[in-house]
Formats: sequence, C-alpha cells, structure tokens
Amino acid sequence: GQALRCKVQARDVSLSLQQAMDLAAKQSYNVRSSELEAQKSVERSKEVTAIGFPQLNGQVAMNNYIDVPTQLIPNFFSTDANAPKYFPAQFGVPWNMTAGLTLTQLLFDGSYLVGLRAAKELKTQSTEDLQKAQADARNQTAKAYFGVLAAEEGSRLVAEGIPLLEK
Repeated sequence: GQALRCKVQARDVSLSLQQAMDLAAKQSYNVRSSELEAQKSVERSKEVTAIGFPQLNGQVAMNNYIDVPTQLIPNFFSTDANAPKYFPAQFGVPWNMTAGLTLTQLLFDGSYLVGLRAAKELKTQSTEDLQKAQADARNQTAKAYFGVLAAEEGSRLVAEGIPLLEK
C-alpha cells in the first residue's frame, strides 16, 4: 500500500492508511468525548445497581458541655425560714457521647428495576455511540488520506506534463 508522508513539527511522519485511521480513532475529540461518556455511563450503571445493595449508615456524636446548665428549683426540702428560697441544681453531665448504626435493605421497588433497565440501556447506547464515533473518525481520515494522495498524484502528473508542454 501507499504511505502518506507529511512534516509534523519539523519531522517527517509516514503513515499508512491503516495507521492513520487507527490514530484518528484514538485521538479524535469526538472519540475521546464518546469514551468519557461511555465511562460515565458505566459508573452511573454501577451507582444505580448499588442502590439495591444493603446500606449501612453510622453516626457518632460527642458533646462537651463546658458549663453544664444550672436551674433554680424552689427549696421545698427545707422547713427553715432562713433557708434560701431557691437552690441551684444541675441536670446533666459535662461529657456526652451517642452512637447509632442503621442497616437498610431494599426488598422490592419497581422503580429500582426500571432504573436498572434504563442504566443498562444507557450503557449500551453510549458504547454504540463510541463505536460510531470511532467509525466516523476512521471514515473521515480515509477520505482525507485519499484526498491527499490524489493531490500528490495530480501534482506529480502536472510536474511530468510541464516538460512535455515546453517542447
């Protein structure tokens, strides 16, 4: 087969048609965008699938009451007239810690099943879009490649014809 030669950043590059198409299928912006979309749909599919797995949630809280609230309570314990009318009382502790753990499991939800199906279809669609973008890049590259080869051949023929015209 023929190879296309061109200068890229001051160096010669020679690519066959297959090499040019393979390079385009990897480097095209549309292909890269489709690859990212395909990867995103795979991750989204995993995310939707994970909704049906058991969910374990936990929490821990620790509080330090620097100044435990004090309330004044009527002094109904003492019968002495000189005793204070109210006495201070603190209800609580300076340190408090709580913890909780919750386990949930989705038993049946029709919308979950629909979501799984939709995620699968999205994954399939994005894979097909990627394949289409790669095929488009290959086709565009082949058209451009053959256009350059035709231009080179035309240039060669013109160069051969000039001496004949001069005679």
